[in-house]
Amino acid sequence: MIERKDFVRIGDMTLADFFASPLQNAYDWVVRTTSGTSEQGPIVSVMNLSSGSEERQGWYFDAERTIICMGAFNSRVLSALSLDKYGNPYTCAILAVDYRDLAPELTGIISDFAPERIIGFPSFLARLIPYISPEVGSGVQKLCLGGEMITPVLAKLFASSFPNASYCLLYAAGEIGSISETTCTYLPLNYYHPLRGVTIEILDPDETGAGDLLVSKVLHGGISIEKYRIGDMARIHKNSCPCGYNLAFESLGRKGHDYIKLVGALLLRAEFDRVAIGMKTLFEDYRVEASQVLDQRTVKGKIHIQVFRIGLPGTEAFTTEIADRFSRELFLTPSQTLSDLVAADVFLPLSVEFTNVPFEQKHKDVKLFLKIA
Repeated sequence: MIERKDFVRIGDMTLADFFASPLQNAYDWVVRTTSGTSEQGPIVSVMNLSSGSEERQGWYFDAERTIICMGAFNSRVLSALSLDKYGNPYTCAILAVDYRDLAPELTGIISDFAPERIIGFPSFLARLIPYISPEVGSGVQKLCLGGEMITPVLAKLFASSFPNASYCLLYAAGEIGSISETTCTYLPLNYYHPLRGVTIEILDPDETGAGDLLVSKVLHGGISIEKYRIGDMARIHKNSCPCGYNLAFESLGRKGHDYIKLVGALLLRAEFDRVAIGMKTLFEDYRVEASQVLDQRTVKGKIHIQVFRIGLPGTEAFTTEIADRFSRELFLTPSQTLSDLVAADVFLPLSVEFTNVPFEQKHKDVKLFLKIA
């Protein structure tokens, strides 16, 4: 079985070789990293711009104007550049949007641009919607999304904001490329058929069949990856699909492992642990439940912390102190704390609940949980 730490090591070696022996056609290659959200940090990969472009063509065809809202600037335009470089038959104007662009004047820019297609992460698109007028939203024909689950809250928001848009969904990992086929209209949201040639397995499933997703795939260049644990949870379904495929997997996101992506922020278990250690005289253990709430056309993050301690009762002053310290000290972006994001109206104020009953210890140490209902 291959772990993410193995890919980190392989990526570092590959990068060293790439710079030590530059290729004659160096402009055909790009160095990129994953988000760095696992305990091992970012995975560095060296990609040939000609490889895998066929998997991305469907995201751009038949759209003259596309908004891209995902990741760093190079990630947002990489697919478009690679398609253009190798002469694929499309013409597409691109508006690349960053979180720093979310300002009142963006509304007018998007209205003038009149996008037909939006490509990006679901959480980023949710943040972008307040800057898209209903008239402009009605003109969007396709939402090409990946990288995160589409929760019921987001699905409701997207349906009301883009009433004429269909989905084009893809499940992929930056370091190994596509894992799923593109959208099957017969499947519910967050369900995918494995890409032809890709084998998926579930490691250590719980009573519902959910467990760590293992992926086996032959990469570009003939490199075989066997049972790679990418870090997401999933569940396999073997029911026959009207499209003719009899296997699908349900993506469950990062439910209770290292992190949760929420409204453009990153909830890291290691960060919660860091803050909790500083308050070890106040409580013995904690659990975090994160969720999304819809406030008109705006999705906000919500965090609820339950703390356990022995002996002394949980007074209002006790829970207030814990809420204040977590809010001030917990970083959800490299430079913004929870307090900062509450002030920016991205998150609701933190809520804290006391319990004098020890948390149930299951076969997996889950402290961070995403509530999707």
